[in-house]
Amino acid sequence: MKFDRRLTDEIYTSDTVRLGEDAFQAMQETIYHNGGVGTITGYYDAELSILSVSNLLLHNLNHSYESLMEQTKGSLKNLFYKKDAAFLDNARFRQIQGRGEGRILTADGSPVYVRLYKEDAVDTDGTPIWVLSVQMNWAYENLALVNESIHSALWYYECNENGEIVNVNWSHAFRQMLGYHDILDFPNKLESWSNLLHPEDHDRVMQLLLETIADKTNTTKYNVEYRLKMQDGQYQWFRASAEVIRRLDGSANRIAGIISNIDAEKRSRMQAQRAAAFHRAFTSANLCEYYVNLEKNTFDTFKVEPSLMTAFEQSHTWDELIRFFVDNYVVEEDKKSVTDFYNRAYITKKLKGLETELCQECRIVLNGEERWVSNVVMRGEIEDSEYAMIFLRDITESKAETARRMQMASDNASMDLLIKSMVRLLDRFVVCDLENDRYRFYNLQGEMIYAPTGTYHDFVEQVAARYKTLEPLAAMDALFSPENIRKNLQGENDIYKFEYCSMDENTYKIASFIPLEWDGTKLVKALLASMDVSQEKKAEIESHKALKDAYRAAENASCANDHHALKCDVDDAGMLTEHAAHGDEQQRHCEQNGHTDNVGSDHHFAAPSFPLWPETALVMMPRISRAKAAR
Repeated sequence: MKFDRRLTDEIYTSDTVRLGEDAFQAMQETIYHNGGVGTITGYYDAELSILSVSNLLLHNLNHSYESLMEQTKGSLKNLFYKKDAAFLDNARFRQIQGRGEGRILTADGSPVYVRLYKEDAVDTDGTPIWVLSVQMNWAYENLALVNESIHSALWYYECNENGEIVNVNWSHAFRQMLGYHDILDFPNKLESWSNLLHPEDHDRVMQLLLETIADKTNTTKYNVEYRLKMQDGQYQWFRASAEVIRRLDGSANRIAGIISNIDAEKRSRMQAQRAAAFHRAFTSANLCEYYVNLEKNTFDTFKVEPSLMTAFEQSHTWDELIRFFVDNYVVEEDKKSVTDFYNRAYITKKLKGLETELCQECRIVLNGEERWVSNVVMRGEIEDSEYAMIFLRDITESKAETARRMQMASDNASMDLLIKSMVRLLDRFVVCDLENDRYRFYNLQGEMIYAPTGTYHDFVEQVAARYKTLEPLAAMDALFSPENIRKNLQGENDIYKFEYCSMDENTYKIASFIPLEWDGTKLVKALLASMDVSQEKKAEIESHKALKDAYRAAENASCANDHHALKCDVDDAGMLTEHAAHGDEQQRHCEQNGHTDNVGSDHHFAAPSFPLWPETALVMMPRISRAKAAR
C-alpha cells in the first residue's frame, strides 16, 4: 500500500505563486538522480521486519515495493549484504544510534555502499520501531572500491575554528581492517584509534597530526607509518596520509585521509634491511651469519663458512645446531660456557631488558687449527625480543693485532695516560653525538647502569643526579655541555679531563673526553671514558688529614712550651744548629741519589689547600732541657 503523505524539505521563496507543480516535480527528479536520501522503518522483532520504505530508496535500488518485499521476505536482515551484516544482530542493533555505513543489495543482487543514520521511535500503538535513512553515494562507492583494491580505508575528522577535533568518523572498512565490527566496539571517537597506537609511536604520530591541523600554510603534511594494536592484541604496521580542507583564514575545517595495512611490506623490508645490515656491519671475518626465532626454535641462514656447513645441514632446530657446534667444534674447556651462553631462555630474558647485544669469546678447532672466535647475539627487532641475529667471527688475527697495537701505544709516552685510562675503562664507555643530541652507552661487562641509547641531554641529567663536581669546578651539566666540551677539545690530540664524585662522596672518578669525529673544524662526536680513582683519592684525603692533625698537634705543643723556648741557652741553640746542618746534609744526599719529592705533572687531583710542612720549623725540632744539656 502506498502512503500518500510525502516527506519533503522546507522550501523558502519570495514568490510562492510562480513556483508551481512543474518546479516541484523537477526538484523531485534532481533528488532522484543525485543519490538522495531514502528511508526505511521496521520493528525490533527477530527478523527486524520492515514497516515502510520510501519511494526514493526504492528508486535508488531499482525496486518496486512489491519486488523489494519479495526479495527480502520483509526482513531488513535480507536487505543487507551478509558479509557486513554483523551489526544486525538484534541485541547490537538495538544499541546502535547515529551514523554508520554498510552495503545493501540492489534489485539485481549487487552490493552497494550506503551511508546510514539510525534513530528510534514508536508506532501509533506505542510499539518501538527503528528508523533508518539511507544515502546512496556512487562517488563514495567508487572510492570505496578503489580503497578495497589497495587494502586501504577512509577516515575523517571535523574541526572547529580553533583547530580542535570536534567530530570523528571511521569508515566501516577502517573498523574491519583492525578486526572490529561497528560503533559499539569501535566508536566514532579519536581515542578509539589513538589508544591502539604502539607506545613507541604514540607521541610522534599525535604530534604530527596536531601540527598538520594547526599549520594554516598547509605546508605540514600528514604522511606517517606506525603500529596499531589489532583486535586480537597483535601489533601490525600501517601507513596513513591525509589532506586538510581549510577555511579562508587557514583554520582546518576537515582533515580526511586513508590508512593502509603495510605489515607484510614492512616486515619484508625489515628482513631485507637485516640481511644488508649483516654485511654492512661485519666483515669477511664472519664464519657464519643467521637469524633465529627464539620462541619457535628455528633459524634462517645468510652466510656459512664451508667448514661449518655440516652443522647447519644436519640441524633442524636451533637447539640442535648449538649442540652440534659445541660437541664438534668448541674446545673442551669452553664447552659449558658456550652452551650456557646460547641458552634460549637466557638470551630471551637478556634481550627483553636493556641489553641489545650479547658477546662471548671462545676457542674452536677449525680445519685442525685452534682459533679464537667471538659469539655475538643481537636483538633482531626493537619490538620483539623473540628474534635475534647471530654471527660467529674469527678474531684470532684481530686479537694478535690488538695486542701488537697495545704494545706500540704503550711505548708512546704521549699516549701512556690515555692507554692506562682506557684499559681500566674497557668495560664501559659512551659515544656522545653532540650534533644530534644522542648518545650510545657501551657496556661490555658488569651492570647496565644506563640505557644503551637515548638523548644526550637525558644522559647528562642522569649523570648529574648521581654525581657532583669538586670545588671549584662548575656543575656537572655545565661541564658535560656540548659547548664546554667543544671549548676544551680544539684539536684531534686534545683530552679534556676533570674530577667528580658521587653525592655521598664515597666514589671518586676522573672523566676524560676524547675527540672522535669532526665536521670540518667543528667537533660532532666525542668519546667519554670514566676512571674510578676512589682508593687513590681516599688515601690522599686520609694523608692530608693526617698531616693536618700532626701540624695542629705540633703547633699546640709549641704554644704550651713557648715560655721554655724563650729561656733556651747557648747549648740549645747549638743543638738546633747541629740538627739543621744534619738536615741539609740529608737533603744533599737525596739529591745526589736521584730522590725528589716533586708533585707529579698529571694534575689528576687538586693540590691540598694547606702546606705539606709547617712554616715554623722550630716547633717541629726536639727541645733539650738545661738539665740534659748540663749532662
